Amino acid sequence: MGINEYLKTADAGKEKHVPEISVAECNSCGGLRVRVIVGKEVLHPSTPEHSIKTIAIYGVTNEAKIDQLAVFQLGDENTKPLVRASIVKDKYAKLLATSYCNLHGLWENSLEL
Repeated sequence: MGINEYLKTADAGKEKHVPEISVAECNSCGGLRVRVIVGKEVLHPSTPEHSIKTIAIYGVTNEAKIDQLAVFQLGDENTKPLVRASIVKDKYAKLLATSYCNLHGLWENSLEL
């Protein structure tokens, strides 16, 4: 069994788990600003019993090479599941993001650049 068998990609319940990725030009850094949020319209809970523990961002090159760009460890409470990172422009064809919920497992989304 591989990790792919455990990845979820579609929200079904009222809580949202799929990480949403957005990208914008970064004038000050010359690259791209990446924003990942879990539950854009309905934020995911942040309690010790039910919270997003990690958000990770990966870049996929045109040659299908995957680079880990950032991994964020979030706290149990009062933590909004929203992270930001700056990346090199024109290096990646696609971004992947994962979020891990301590109650509902591992979730994934992607964005073509």
